[in-house]
Amino acid sequence: MISLQNALKAILNDESSRQAIACIHGAEHITYGQLFHHAALLRDQLDAPRGNPVLVCGHKEPAMLAGFLACIAAGRPFVPIDQSLPAGRIRQIAEITEARHAIICNDKVSVSGVPLIDGSLPDQSSQDAGNQEPEDLFDDPVAGLETVYIIFTSGTTGEPKGVKIPMEALNDFLNWTVNSLFPAPPVKKVWMNHAILSFDLSVFEVWTSMATGGTVVALESASNRNVRAAFRDLSDNNVQLWVSTPSYADLCLLDPRFSSETLPTIEDFVFCGEVLSHGTAQAIKRRFPQARVWNLYGPTEATCATTGMEITDATLEAHTVLPVGWVKPGTQIHLDAGEIVITGPNVSTGYMNRPAMTAEKFFTTDNLRSYRTGDRGEFDEAGTLFCIGRADSQIKLNGYRIELGEIESAIRALDGIDAVACVDLRKEGRVTAIVCCYCGIEHDDGSLKQSLELILPHYMMPSRFMRISELPLSINNKIDRQAIRRLFK
Repeated sequence: MISLQNALKAILNDESSRQAIACIHGAEHITYGQLFHHAALLRDQLDAPRGNPVLVCGHKEPAMLAGFLACIAAGRPFVPIDQSLPAGRIRQIAEITEARHAIICNDKVSVSGVPLIDGSLPDQSSQDAGNQEPEDLFDDPVAGLETVYIIFTSGTTGEPKGVKIPMEALNDFLNWTVNSLFPAPPVKKVWMNHAILSFDLSVFEVWTSMATGGTVVALESASNRNVRAAFRDLSDNNVQLWVSTPSYADLCLLDPRFSSETLPTIEDFVFCGEVLSHGTAQAIKRRFPQARVWNLYGPTEATCATTGMEITDATLEAHTVLPVGWVKPGTQIHLDAGEIVITGPNVSTGYMNRPAMTAEKFFTTDNLRSYRTGDRGEFDEAGTLFCIGRADSQIKLNGYRIELGEIESAIRALDGIDAVACVDLRKEGRVTAIVCCYCGIEHDDGSLKQSLELILPHYMMPSRFMRISELPLSINNKIDRQAIRRLFK
């Protein structure tokens, strides 16, 4: 059985493992020893009570990983904060978590009202830092039902909600990704990190890599626009496991260089966070005949992913809509009036300081935690799960889970807005954009976006706005969202 604590201690106590590269970020190549050394320095500055959350702020610097390790060692949950989040949202997160520390890993993050700790790595990290590690670094870390991290997602109330993941759940997830999911344990592999660290898809590659002594190659978010730079990073560092949303793969597929000729070392493509279309999977298999393709499903509240399977040629031949796989060992899924309900040790302990919201979504089954996902599903005769949509207004765009109601609340609060409705536009079952209709004073798109950028993350920003005299209503006097979609076609 995998225990993150034991895995980290094993690396700490072995000199060759300490000297192995843990993270590559541009020109930075950071060893496990260097990460542990910096984590020990940061741990000693965390003097708030055990269990009090710590904001770890930056982008994809190795310093953020050191900050995460420092929090684990100090018995403190970490809250990943990406520099792309607006200051207003960071302030909300700090207030919800009641954080007493923020580790700042670069100068592009603005945090107020919280004591700051400089988390940046020295320009010249000592190459023999791995020989200076305190033996007690992971002797009393976060454990059991203590929260190891809190990831914030969109909320229906107009405020983000923090999902608390206990160490028990992370260890359970790692036992699956290390011991059961792949044909052989992915020990000391080179992983791609595309997702920002405040997006729970990053949990897959960061912590599976850490638990197995592997290397993470962190791509800058600019790779969304410059995929050829990403290809160079992945090729130069011999990346073996690709982890991303299907949307990023679709972007890469537009470039003919995205193939096994450019990236010959890739062994596995792992997709999660949104619908993997038949066409995307087929194109990947055509371009990379040597690689396996995996389709995973799971909400943040169940530790990144809960089901998965390899998409083979036989799978593509049998299904036009791809299954999301079999349930991981130790977890159960049942359908309640078509809604997917997850039960098991990988389920979150609830939302940070949101007891009513927690009570609505979480409950106990035979002393195990259960979570109502809001996703609709069905099983085939072989027990394979298919995810067939949502039972509410939540959507996924580029892998991010978004409550349209939160966007509407933010727009409704602006001066001169009387009514608002946001809808998603789709292609082949996948959300491609968010658009907005509003009633009230005419606003140009630029001024609306400028106002919203202060409170909403970039991935929640509507791509288009339209002012109309009144919102269309259905025969039941509800907003007719299909009619709104037609306005943007």
